[in-house]
Amino acid sequence: VLLAKKSKKRLKKNEKAAFEALVEEGDPPWRTDGHKFLSKRIQYEVSDGYSAFGTVTGWISKDDKDKEGEAGFISETIGKPAALFHVTFDTNSRIASQDLE
Repeated sequence: VLLAKKSKKRLKKNEKAAFEALVEEGDPPWRTDGHKFLSKRIQYEVSDGYSAFGTVTGWISKDDKDKEGEAGFISETIGKPAALFHVTFDTNSRIASQDLE
């Protein structure tokens, strides 16, 4: 994931509603404040050479726990709890949203 220049891009009404539903359903819930990457624009490169652009709209801390007291996210790369970021991609993208380490 390549972080691009700062931007306060506003989510469209339907994108905002979809993300708000995701926040409500999450276990642990997605945080929508408290991290420097929130509202940052990113470029996500897909394996076929396609690049999608989006905005970081939520995150889970490495310290967050789910309802059962387990880590909110375990990184497959390092095998330990890690931060996870939710990205909502631009409407002209082939990807709607993605969760990224």
